[in-house]
Amino acid sequence: MNKQQLCKRYGIHLGLTMFAAMLLLPILTPYLLAQGFVVSQIAIAMVIMSAVIIVSEVPSGALADHFGRRRLFCCSLIFALLTNLLLLVATDFITLLIAVSCWGLNQATLSGTLNAWFVERFKEAEGEQTLNQGFASAYGLAYGIGASSAVLSALFLAFGNQLGLSTLQMYQLIFIVSSIGFVLLLPLTFHWVKELKTPSEHSFKQALNHHVGATIKTVRQPALAKLLIALVIVIPVSASIEKFWPIFVHQLEQVDMDAVAWLFPAVMAATFALNGVAAVLSAKLCTLLNQKLGQAMAVAHLLKLVALVAMALAPGLNWFVAALLLFFLCFGLTQPAQLQLQHQLCDNSVRATIESLGSLTTRMGGMLGAALTGALLNLVSLPVSWLLLGALSLLGIVLLLSPSLNQPEQPEDKETTTETAPADVSA
Repeated sequence: MNKQQLCKRYGIHLGLTMFAAMLLLPILTPYLLAQGFVVSQIAIAMVIMSAVIIVSEVPSGALADHFGRRRLFCCSLIFALLTNLLLLVATDFITLLIAVSCWGLNQATLSGTLNAWFVERFKEAEGEQTLNQGFASAYGLAYGIGASSAVLSALFLAFGNQLGLSTLQMYQLIFIVSSIGFVLLLPLTFHWVKELKTPSEHSFKQALNHHVGATIKTVRQPALAKLLIALVIVIPVSASIEKFWPIFVHQLEQVDMDAVAWLFPAVMAATFALNGVAAVLSAKLCTLLNQKLGQAMAVAHLLKLVALVAMALAPGLNWFVAALLLFFLCFGLTQPAQLQLQHQLCDNSVRATIESLGSLTTRMGGMLGAALTGALLNLVSLPVSWLLLGALSLLGIVLLLSPSLNQPEQPEDKETTTETAPADVSA
């Protein structure tokens, strides 16, 4: 299998995973409200989910590195299925907390699995594509498939009442379809993702001790440390907008949230489609900047801030939504460059763990964004809080311009990576 074929297969698989997840993500909050939960209970549940992710993120990456990426990914599908089933029957707070804990485990075991597998297979495959071009190709296809699920969700919510269904019944049907998707992904993963772990000569405890040492050594690299710190600083504004823009729409239009329920999956669908475009544009941007990946990320984040200013000054809904989509397009430009830079700075033995660590860093930035927004809302309006978080992200952009984050990948790095785990993956 050459690199182009691998990217296509991985893009389809990743897209189907997104399809199942993105059917229900836009309607989760209104579904929980329809189930009788109040905003404070939902907020506590989200905090619990985040805590589970933070505790489980890096250990799950270590498990993926030791036992195999495919096994951990299949575990994430099982946790996703449990989440859906528990949410379908959740009418009390305890069941909700169990459901979001499963969701947290799903997210923790999802990160650092197949991305790491893809990088290893990509380096072994024939072809001339760079890694960021490979990620751009795979993610472009995946986002297109993911966008289609959000479109279907929006259309179903907009016209499902003509079938005599209540809003709650439509939400429940979406959960059922999503669950079927996760079930079907299990055999597809075993068929498409071929991985062979060599028998370990050490116990898991010994392997884990060695693994922790290798991870710490990798993270101590100045370049990787700067990248992770930069992510913590630039993510808060994006996380705040992602979480709170529906509230801003409600304040802007002063309408009942049920009246614009279709807008939320519609915007997510458009965002996914634009992320597919952004993945392709990102590869071209990296080529234009001679593979200086930190600079490519910095340019994308600066463009994101321009869109942020347009959002904050939006006089109406149409202007705001247009600026919001531009914001997410610019944010999508950063992903392929970030993924290549992350994997360029580590080898196969800790690849999944570093992937999980990057995901954990992003989630910590997200929690920081939510916390800072909550604190700032006691003093200023929501748009002003976004502008202040945008100003904070300038510090992260400066870090991304560091020379250590703008070095081309060395040829010997590719050889070393391939030699580290030649038997990990079979064709």
